[in-house]
Amino acid sequence: MAICLMATAVCISCQFSFVWAENSGNASGGSAGTAGDAARTQTESGNSQITLEVTGAKAGSVKMKWRRFSGVKKYYLYRAVGSKKHFRKYRTFGAAKRKFADSRLSVKKNYYYYIKVIISEKDPHEYRSNVIVKSKVRGNYKKGTVYGPYLSAGQLRVLRDKTAGIINKYQASELSAYDKICFAHDYIVAHTSYSTGGAQVSSALGPLKYGKAHCQGYSRAFVCLCNALGVKSRYIHASSAALNPAHQWNMVKYKKKWYLMDVQGNDSSGFDGVFLMGRDRLKGIFKKAYRYNKKRLPALAKKSLPPRKYYFEFK
Repeated sequence: MAICLMATAVCISCQFSFVWAENSGNASGGSAGTAGDAARTQTESGNSQITLEVTGAKAGSVKMKWRRFSGVKKYYLYRAVGSKKHFRKYRTFGAAKRKFADSRLSVKKNYYYYIKVIISEKDPHEYRSNVIVKSKVRGNYKKGTVYGPYLSAGQLRVLRDKTAGIINKYQASELSAYDKICFAHDYIVAHTSYSTGGAQVSSALGPLKYGKAHCQGYSRAFVCLCNALGVKSRYIHASSAALNPAHQWNMVKYKKKWYLMDVQGNDSSGFDGVFLMGRDRLKGIFKKAYRYNKKRLPALAKKSLPPRKYYFEFK
């Protein structure tokens, strides 16, 4: 038995939003908002906006772009390293410039950016964009990692870059703790098809790079994204007493308590069957399906969290 949930969140472009789900199969609770929501400035001249966004990223670099702002002769890019306390003017661009790539960044630091424009010397007003973040790369990318015990050093670099790209493209590091869990789950569901054959279907590279995986790959990718977002998660393999002894899933920590998550199960079944599940729901068919060695894993929360009210839809 492999319980699976198929995504209603479909990837269309680099933007995504919350979709409320009271009348759908997906439900959950948490604070609403969209990762990467722009703190946009409305100018006095109308609805013009300066919007800065990440178009791509690797562990040590980030690409960004911004929209044209009418009447501007120069754009000023400000950057802060480590925290948002000390922004400094970093680059100056002419009116035709819309893109910039910042490379040779430390994988152990956060970088913050915003664009400022001045219309003319006679106009005292400054117009600023939203702030975007290039997050440091978290996680274990050493040989033998749970993300894929047999991944080579080169494959681990690819995985680290791919993970950094996902987190930074959607500004997911700025989400609440609950929404980070939802994001990791929904991103994998939206970008992965169940498969028992193909490149890296049993490692985190399967979902995050190739878009195909079986339960092992789903579970490893979930740990990888959670780690990158600073969320504690564990990889679980079913015991020999389970209905399907070959199945794998996860535990994830939220507010000092641990819950069961089955991303592949949720993807294939099309609803949140096992989403932040506690001991109160681990009975009947669930108890038979989710049998595992509890000795080396944290104790499960007594109560499951309420069904969520929204999910991430990638556009």
